[in-house]
Amino acid sequence: MGFVTAYLWHQVSAKRRRRSYTDRWNIYGPAGLVTVAACLILIDPMRHVLQDAHLISASMYIHNCPIRALQLPERSCDLPSDCGAHHCGGSFYSDEAGTDCFTCWGDGMCSEGAETFGCLTMVGWVTTILCTYVGFALFFVGVLWNSDLVPKISRKWKDLTS
Repeated sequence: MGFVTAYLWHQVSAKRRRRSYTDRWNIYGPAGLVTVAACLILIDPMRHVLQDAHLISASMYIHNCPIRALQLPERSCDLPSDCGAHHCGGSFYSDEAGTDCFTCWGDGMCSEGAETFGCLTMVGWVTTILCTYVGFALFFVGVLWNSDLVPKISRKWKDLTS
């Protein structure tokens, strides 16, 4: 992503020398759009890093979210290890390697966890969904805009259909 952004800013100097690009919007627009997109895409990973370093406490999941996948058949538990014999890492266990991992939640039931869209907090929705997806959409548009792909395809289509 950084290399694409740097390349597009390098293209700005080449576009300024060409007489076909006289509009500042077409010269600087794609590089600026991709730069904004790169910043938006990197917000969620930066939140993860800052949260893991205990510099912020913005959780992306609702604590003890009621929307979660229960282990079937339902199994009650007192400890996470009651959810299976195979240790998956952290506080998650499964019946055997290669199967879904579960942990013991506050209600005493083994479940997969609260990592679903229904359990996202406002921070989760903004960073994970809004910033990441909008960032990738802007990145896509900026790269297409810089390559002049849409006018090239329309010219080729006119040539083929005429």
